[in-house]
Amino acid sequence: MNEGKFREDTRREGYEFGLENAEKCFLKGYKRNLGNKSSRHGLAFTICHLENSQVDGICHDVPSKGLVAFLSKEGVLADEPSYELVMVSVSNSERPVLTLKGLKPSSLEKLSCKDKLKVCCYVNLTIEGAERWQVDCKDVLEIRKKLEEELCS
Repeated sequence: MNEGKFREDTRREGYEFGLENAEKCFLKGYKRNLGNKSSRHGLAFTICHLENSQVDGICHDVPSKGLVAFLSKEGVLADEPSYELVMVSVSNSERPVLTLKGLKPSSLEKLSCKDKLKVCCYVNLTIEGAERWQVDCKDVLEIRKKLEEELCS
């Protein structure tokens, strides 16, 4: 959700673009989980099924010229993919949309101190982006608090 980070990542993958036609939306029946192993971030967010739950986020377009850069950035095209594309329905679209679901489950407890620091940076960037888009990120704030407590102990 952090457009600056998103632009940097897509540029690194060969075609820079931002969050085009972005709008806040809600995905019912899912929750956000910091639980997908990431070489770049230590851990990254994914979605998990959870009845009577809802994830706030943003939907955005990916230009056809940027599709490879986007899928590479997200680890979908890797030899051992980090994410898979899944089709879901969101609150403000009559058409299904594609989102990403993690394929490499992991947890904070399994990470080294160095990777926990990476996660902390990633979480802070996520919060910055969520606040910019006015996305409910109470769950992410709780994760940051837990991370800070672990890193300071």
